[in-house]
Amino acid sequence: MCLLCSYAAGQDFQNGDLEGAVSGIAMTPPNWTAIPMNDPACEANFGPGATPDLTNTTQPYADIGLMGNPYSGNTFVSAIRANSNGSVYMEGIMQSVGGFMPDSIYEVHFYQAIVKQYNMEDNTGSWEVYVDDTFIGVSDPSTSNASYNSISFNWDKRSIVFTATSTVHTIKFFAHDDDTNGIIDEYDASGAIRVGIDSLFITPWCNLNANLGHDTILCAGDTLLLDVTSANAQYSWQDGSTDPTFQVTEPGSYSVTVSNVCGVLSDQVIIDYDFSVQDLELGDDIVLCDGDTFNLAIEQDTLSYLWQDGSTENSIDISQNGFYWVEMSSANCINRDTIMAFFHSLPEVDFPSDTILCEGAALLIQPNLSTASYEWQDNSTSPTYQIVGPGLYWVDITENGCTSRRELNVEYIYKPRIRLPRDTMLCLGQRLRLSVNQQYSDYMWQDLSTSPNYMVTEPGVYFAEVFNQCGYDSASVHVEYDDCECFVYVPNSFTPNGDGRNDLFNVEFDCFFDSYLLSIYDRWGQLIFQSDDPYASWDGYVKGEQAQLGVYIYQLEYDSYGLEPVDKTGTITLIH
Repeated sequence: MCLLCSYAAGQDFQNGDLEGAVSGIAMTPPNWTAIPMNDPACEANFGPGATPDLTNTTQPYADIGLMGNPYSGNTFVSAIRANSNGSVYMEGIMQSVGGFMPDSIYEVHFYQAIVKQYNMEDNTGSWEVYVDDTFIGVSDPSTSNASYNSISFNWDKRSIVFTATSTVHTIKFFAHDDDTNGIIDEYDASGAIRVGIDSLFITPWCNLNANLGHDTILCAGDTLLLDVTSANAQYSWQDGSTDPTFQVTEPGSYSVTVSNVCGVLSDQVIIDYDFSVQDLELGDDIVLCDGDTFNLAIEQDTLSYLWQDGSTENSIDISQNGFYWVEMSSANCINRDTIMAFFHSLPEVDFPSDTILCEGAALLIQPNLSTASYEWQDNSTSPTYQIVGPGLYWVDITENGCTSRRELNVEYIYKPRIRLPRDTMLCLGQRLRLSVNQQYSDYMWQDLSTSPNYMVTEPGVYFAEVFNQCGYDSASVHVEYDDCECFVYVPNSFTPNGDGRNDLFNVEFDCFFDSYLLSIYDRWGQLIFQSDDPYASWDGYVKGEQAQLGVYIYQLEYDSYGLEPVDKTGTITLIH
């Protein structure tokens, strides 16, 4: 506390810490009143333009950023200085204070901060001070680059000196804009200003100051200038330094003793640092390819996050061009980092579709993208590729680090080559199936039919033409019919003794079979020979050994077109 010299102590403000309960806008704390628009010092030209607001960390109007942290206690007062289409805002608070000694010098002390609100985001401002209707000065401006909805203010101590002319004075405080742009403009939010004030007190003017402020927490990289500059004073800091200021760059306990002819003052403050958000690093800008997705993640799960799209997770998926930023916040500090994501298009080239080539033809593929690199299915890297055979061909084309694959299936076909049977004779009722089937071909028979197959059922000349993209071929056959009768003779014995006579058992016939099956059984009914080939013979052996002499049973089943099916049985005598 200041040891007074020849000064008489004045009455201090009542409720100088501006404590009160916030329940809406346009409120003032107990013992304080809003300066009305008809006050000689007020330039407001309408009622709502002269209504300061009692403010805390969540009220009175969070949606527009009208909130924030007090310097001390639970509340502070914030006020506007602005012009909106001719409507002038000049908000302030006042209090009548007694106990002054006329002709004595007093110092009004207070803390100020840049509060801002939506569309009132000027970065610098201060306070005007009046004693009664007399202007006594403007405080040095404070600066803040924080967003309008930030609730973490830096408070600056300011003071104004005046000479009392009466035992009672009304002290008035108006928000002050230190530049000429005070316009509220939805397209330019940097005009109007909202500033805060807190912790007001009055002392006789010794200019003896040892107030280091409240214990506080700084963010990594921040510094704090402790300033106890006083008139004609000596200083002693905790480390023995003797300057009027001390720059805080690390956590610790800081103390100072200030002395002059008015007396001796001492103060101590604890400064701590919050390093929890200092390591925020999103990394380098990223380059991706169309269709890719990149997950950008932060591992510190105990903090709070806000991404540019409003999400609050600790990661975000990137799938398109743009700037991506995140704010990482602890209870005391906020850090932001930004990266840019750029997506390259996948290489686009002219490439043939699946195709069919003729035997001996070649196809040259030329993607024609000079800035790209190539890798073909056979690991070659030429920008062109010659196809000379069938198969699946592909190439990976890479440009700007992005790769796309093109595929081509190539088939080869031949010039048609067809054959029909030689001119032939059929029995009445028999049919002959002609086929000229060729890959990827069209067909034309003598009767203009277009199937690859043709069934002959009557005599005549039959002619086929076959053509495809590689060529043409044709063939013909002359078919005659005769009245045939099917003669089948089954011998009743044979002598498989190797003398070259009657050694094999054969069925004799003079017709065509549509189906045929010969089965031979021994006397016990065991099958010992079977064939569906009319020209096959039994040589008298069973499982490689000569069969025994005796009688064997045969069964013959056959079918000849135009005749009834035959199923006959009989005996065969095997003689040596």
